[in-house]
Amino acid sequence: MDNKIEQTEFLQKILVDNNFSYEGFQVVRGEFFSHLFEPAITFKDNSFYVNAACLKRLPDVTHVLILVNDDTKKLVLRPCSEDTRESQRWKTKSNKPRIMKCEQFFQRIMVLMKWNENFRYKVLGQIIKANDEIIIVFNLTSREEYPRKITEESKIINSRNPRYPPEWENQFGLSVEEHSKQMEIDIVKGFSVVHFKNKNENTENNVNEESNADN
Repeated sequence: MDNKIEQTEFLQKILVDNNFSYEGFQVVRGEFFSHLFEPAITFKDNSFYVNAACLKRLPDVTHVLILVNDDTKKLVLRPCSEDTRESQRWKTKSNKPRIMKCEQFFQRIMVLMKWNENFRYKVLGQIIKANDEIIIVFNLTSREEYPRKITEESKIINSRNPRYPPEWENQFGLSVEEHSKQMEIDIVKGFSVVHFKNKNENTENNVNEESNADN
């Protein structure tokens, strides 16, 4: 009874404003927060791999198709069977993220996005349901860039502080309308399935802890 009274009193205190609008608001980018538990992909040293969060969200998936849309600059991971043509195993037998060596794919992404092949790039993803399929969508334009520096002693130092696209400098994120449109996707139209010339290039190395692996 007390709970019902408290709930009624709470509802009575809520201000009703039927004229409220999200116009002018921006959705604050997830990249500005800690996102260890959010799905992400990484491009580094002619390699490509997902993080542990991807595997945890889709625990029964062993293989995926990698699809890229040149126009929208989106990448999709689409679960599939091992026998599916162009399928890629995204985790090791010990259920760790699998580092996929893929020089041609890596270089094509660098050219498409005008990225520096000597840097590391991380992109957060969104798990969505499209056409009755659960897929992970990554907007490559929303990347985190981790530069590398070479000291006078020829030692390579990997930055732990990301750099964001210049256009993000004076904004919190996309408008509410733009944010909604950005995740609209047709997993067939405009996408190409990535082909790894030699699947044996994929290494059995795994990413135990992404924060350590990317230092």
